[in-house]
Amino acid sequence: MSTSFSPISVMKVINSWETVRQKNGFDEQLGIDTLLVLFKMDPGIKKVFGFPVDKEVKAQGMQRMGILIHGLRIVKMLDGIFSVMGPDEDIFAEILADMGEEHCQMGLSPEHFTLLCRAFLEVMENIMGNDWTSDIRTAWFDVIQVVNVEIAKNLQANMESAPLSSSGAVAISSR
Repeated sequence: MSTSFSPISVMKVINSWETVRQKNGFDEQLGIDTLLVLFKMDPGIKKVFGFPVDKEVKAQGMQRMGILIHGLRIVKMLDGIFSVMGPDEDIFAEILADMGEEHCQMGLSPEHFTLLCRAFLEVMENIMGNDWTSDIRTAWFDVIQVVNVEIAKNLQANMESAPLSSSGAVAISSR
């Protein structure tokens, strides 16, 4: 893997992830809110998740079930990533390569995944509230940037072997 993060950042991310996961309804809130933020960032991405691009997606009624299903998949994906972070970079790289391939098959581009990472971080900041310190924020941005770059790189490689094109990974701004 070409990029890495510090063990201290990994510890901070995993500890804060495990802490917020203990909150009642965390998975649902994180998944739904991340998708709603993502849809505001890029309404065109709604079609990847089976929603009409020209209509607002709300987490209520029949749409709630659809957004909940996709949102929980995002949380499960992130949980999988965080569970393999550590000293064995080969396993971590393999997981990210598989995720890049899977997201390419879903029709996501590297830019879409970058937006997903930005949406996720925005929602995590809201969920963590006062626990989202500058140290925690920096650790999350460091780790998510590596995840983003690696998955986007794998997405790009899969897109190049398919009849699609894209410009590659985009840096996640810290606002």
